[in-house]
Amino acid sequence: MEHVLHLIDAALGGELGAAEREALDAHLAACPTCAAAWRGRRAAWDRLDVLAAPVAAAAAESRVWPAV
Repeated sequence: MEHVLHLIDAALGGELGAAEREALDAHLAACPTCAAAWRGRRAAWDRLDVLAAPVAAAAAESRVWPAV
């Protein structure tokens, strides 16, 4: 199950190749437990998508870039 969770997270992050994604999809179609995990993780990712990315304050940015 842990391996499949890793693959689910990778798929949701767009990190799987076509063959890996196809194999994952086939597994999810045959395994209700993993399909439920997919739905749960997909819902979590969907909720994350609505959050705005944090923006650094201008003062912080002006201190950081010179140090880089």
